Amino acid sequence: MKPVKCMEKDEILLGGFQVGAEREGHNHWEKFESQTAIEDLRNTVDNSGFEMRVFPPGDERIFTGVQVTDRDILPSYELLVIPAAAYAVFDINCKNRLDKQFAGIDKWLEKNKAACPRREWDGWPYVVCWYGRMPTENIFEMWIPVVPA
Repeated sequence: MKPVKCMEKDEILLGGFQVGAEREGHNHWEKFESQTAIEDLRNTVDNSGFEMRVFPPGDERIFTGVQVTDRDILPSYELLVIPAAAYAVFDINCKNRLDKQFAGIDKWLEKNKAACPRREWDGWPYVVCWYGRMPTENIFEMWIPVVPA
């Protein structure tokens, strides 16, 4: 599996919540959905869902939320600032086997680690997932932050 594109993104601001990896599937969105039922963020970009996943050994940290226009968010939400980066972008088709697609990404990352090493978050690999195409195409984009050669 190869990236469908490479892109550079400025800093990304997300309003949402960090949740534990024990909340697999859509369950890790429960806290965000519960809070938006009470009080919506007012400064969202387009309400497309985002996840940022960090992978320390034996653990996974997940932040779920939406992109916001600035750092001024409601106090009932957490703000996550993802620094500007270059990304290798992979389309993940939810109608196909996810494990096979993830294995293909791992293979590409291993093959290209010298030319395109991964950026880290607090010393650990991370990914950004964007769900803007999910409602119409059943695809989410996995953005792997890399250090271009």
